[in-house]
Amino acid sequence: MRLTGLQRCCALAGLGGALLALPALATAAVSSSRVGPVTFEADRSPEAVRTVAACAQVVRILLEQGWELPETSVRVQGNRFDATTAAGIALASESLPADSAFRLARRLLTDSLWRVMDQTTADALSSAVAAHLTPPEAATRIAWEQDWLSTLAYGDVERTVLPELLWRAGGGRAIHDAVVEGWPEGALAGLRRLGVEDVTAAAAEMATAGLVNPGALGFGVRSPMQMLSWSAQSGDQVRFIRPGLRVLELPHSDVAMAVEVVHCSKAAAWLAVSYTGSRGFDALPLTTGTEVATPALGVRWAGIIAVSVEGGGEESFAFRPRPNFPARLGESSFVAAAGEVSLSWETESHEELQAFVVETVRRNAEGRREVLRRALIPVAEDGTEPFTYAYVDDDLEGVTEYRLLALSNAGLLAEMGVFPLLQE
Repeated sequence: MRLTGLQRCCALAGLGGALLALPALATAAVSSSRVGPVTFEADRSPEAVRTVAACAQVVRILLEQGWELPETSVRVQGNRFDATTAAGIALASESLPADSAFRLARRLLTDSLWRVMDQTTADALSSAVAAHLTPPEAATRIAWEQDWLSTLAYGDVERTVLPELLWRAGGGRAIHDAVVEGWPEGALAGLRRLGVEDVTAAAAEMATAGLVNPGALGFGVRSPMQMLSWSAQSGDQVRFIRPGLRVLELPHSDVAMAVEVVHCSKAAAWLAVSYTGSRGFDALPLTTGTEVATPALGVRWAGIIAVSVEGGGEESFAFRPRPNFPARLGESSFVAAAGEVSLSWETESHEELQAFVVETVRRNAEGRREVLRRALIPVAEDGTEPFTYAYVDDDLEGVTEYRLLALSNAGLLAEMGVFPLLQE
């Protein structure tokens, strides 16, 4: 077909428009890079560049740890839900780079691990590795910590404590090697090779720390103590068919309760105590044949955290009341006058008592107690005879009350009295 003059002009005009559009397309073109089996494509915005850099570094670390990652294309774009561009994994360029790197690491590892283990375990191990490659302040890391603690509180140590122990002993390479050997048997073998002689004891200690004081593990989230009390059971023994955690609530009583491990096989246990006044806690390991007394006064909750990392674990306990533990008080006196307070008290007897503790307390706007100061007062060696103690304080600013506590030899606290300070 022959073009008329007018048609030729229109065609050239259209071609010219296309040619003029080429520079604009070039400036919007994406950059492409490759790290191992992972190909990255992203626009040239500063946010996308930072995201690709963080993700590429994570991929390098995973490869160094020995992980076999699948061939994957990753697109970093403004809207990661935009389906107009083809990519195996889409990440949002406006997200924090650390959070994008977490999501990529978890996805890559999950795709790899699903072939060799169940999906739930694969997700847990992938998230554990990804979390430890992520800064503590990242939202994805905080969410992982919360999920880790809630999963642990419901009794799962296989997908929480075991990978965490491996990471702390040998990093991501240790988790990789354990997966190759088969989970969870490979985890136990790997920990022993890395010098963890008693894996059960180490697991029980970590589980207890996570439940009562996550900060001891470097976590930034709060303790799931309330969840722990919900999942507690009663009784004097626990049995494990597979790796797990059980919580036994100590029998309720108005007097102190002593607990002793009667029998233990392939398991370990800790005693945990939560206090009413300061909302603090204490925890200590339980050993066979050793009795530990738990005070009744000032205790919000007390229970046993038992852990087994292999099948067939079992542990049984004996309980007995301990009246007047750790001290039996006689008369006490509290006097506040002329900018000074004086507290005195008499013990009629005490046993297994290390010291008295006087807490200077202020109640905040929400009505919660805040401990301003603590004073430690050693006790008389002979606890069978009456003895008088005294404490004087002249710094009353902000003080609303004083609490008298007894510190047992085991390191547990019993509340012996609360003395309000009424100030004009």
